[in-house]
Amino acid sequence: MRLIFKRRNLLFTIIKDEVIRVISVFDFLEIEPSKLLIRLIDGQPTLILEPSIEVVSVNQQLSFGPWKKPKYLLLMRRDGDVSKALMADSMDWHLKKEDS
Repeated sequence: MRLIFKRRNLLFTIIKDEVIRVISVFDFLEIEPSKLLIRLIDGQPTLILEPSIEVVSVNQQLSFGPWKKPKYLLLMRRDGDVSKALMADSMDWHLKKEDS
């Protein structure tokens, strides 16, 4: 099963089992546009990342809207010493079945 979410006017999907928690972004997290953003979440250093897709052409990059503060962070399954979180503007709370 896959979760569907939107970030900067683009839709993304991620395997449900990779996301351990969805949290709302509060002002105290101080999320700002940056190439590298690290915050402590639940006492763990967490890399906060923009979702990415494979870009076929330069024109496709232009459809990625302007930066804005995300409403949600998708906290990912931990891989080593540092956690990861993806930024999301909105969530589709329905699940999409895997392509067969």
